[in-house]
Amino acid sequence: MPRVSGVQPEYWAPLLAYHPSRAVLLNQRPSTLFADIADIQPLCPVPILGLAYNGIIWSKPGKGFYSEYPARSLREGRRIAGALAVGHVALSYDDIRESLLLDPKCNAKRLRQIAARTGILSFLRPPIDALPIFGQHVSANRGDNYDVEQFLSEAAATRASGAELSQGDVTQAKPDEALDEPERYVRELRKAKLLDTSGNGRISATQQGWAYLRSRVLPFPLSQLLYHAISAAREEVKRVAQAAFADALRLGTGLRSIDSQSALLSIDEIDSFAAVALIAPATVTNSVPVTASEEQVKNAICSAIGDSPRKDWGGEQNDIFTSRVTLNGQRVAAAFLLKGPAVRGRLTIAKCGKNGDQIQRLFQSAADLFVIQFNGAIDERVVAEARDKVLLLRARGSSAACLIMDGIDTARFLAAYA
Repeated sequence: MPRVSGVQPEYWAPLLAYHPSRAVLLNQRPSTLFADIADIQPLCPVPILGLAYNGIIWSKPGKGFYSEYPARSLREGRRIAGALAVGHVALSYDDIRESLLLDPKCNAKRLRQIAARTGILSFLRPPIDALPIFGQHVSANRGDNYDVEQFLSEAAATRASGAELSQGDVTQAKPDEALDEPERYVRELRKAKLLDTSGNGRISATQQGWAYLRSRVLPFPLSQLLYHAISAAREEVKRVAQAAFADALRLGTGLRSIDSQSALLSIDEIDSFAAVALIAPATVTNSVPVTASEEQVKNAICSAIGDSPRKDWGGEQNDIFTSRVTLNGQRVAAAFLLKGPAVRGRLTIAKCGKNGDQIQRLFQSAADLFVIQFNGAIDERVVAEARDKVLLLRARGSSAACLIMDGIDTARFLAAYA
């Protein structure tokens, strides 16, 4: 079997249970499990559910003692899952035990709470916007064309399997509306630059559509993992590594070591915002989400660094670009992405601009420090996306870093400088 993941197989074989509607793959090491799913799923006609268990629970000292640290194994597994676009959630022993003891009918509310807290609900309620993009990739992987009829068929299969389609997070289209008027819905996806259509009705996903899908990796029934996406990701890593090696030879320097820990900075590390350290997070929790407008936050930041705010326009790469931010005693070029109270709920990648591409445009700025600011909570996928872009820039020889400035940090900053 071809190892699409690039991860070499272990000396033992994983346990596999097969059913006409799905398959279950069992392994004790998350990283190996995710790699096996990526390798097997493109060849499997049904979706695969992978279960990784912690070997330290059953092992005994002196008798096949399990030596791998659970936390380290989990972190490694998450990195591989993200790289291979494998959707995953972490379940604790207590969650599983409690779920087994609850009655599905009498304790339905408690079971839904556990599912929501662990992230399972997001797997069972995929957004309608992701379905045609995923379906087109699957069809392309099989060498087939994708059209409106296939989209409707995929939606029916998804619902029949027990999943509930949710409102589109880009188009805001309700599932019933999209399915009742599929041609109109496809036009909305074209406006959002997630899909493109040819004259014969053939649908294809854009690069922006694939970037959106990677941020919403979800298991769709009767669909396959995006085989060619993994190959494309590996080619991109190879290309970047070759460029970094060529630069090192040309400049006569060694390859830079990439420190993932320092890729993300805290607001307390920015010299220009030193007064924030005097404001304890506990003193501003009641101020979150922050009600200050995006313009007020921009003016406060520009005032703190001694710069003048510029007028916004639709095609901008950033909201603030300045060379007046001081970091580690030196002035650095900094680009800011500001999201104000107009954004409701948690800041996700899809909410970063009309087409969800503001993060990509931010990192195209000629800066060394990239700041993502929001008045409330920031989704971890936004953080992961920013970190990955910083590491990519560092692999090319940049000294890039990113500051994630959520509602608490914004409230502390405004308390110190506004």
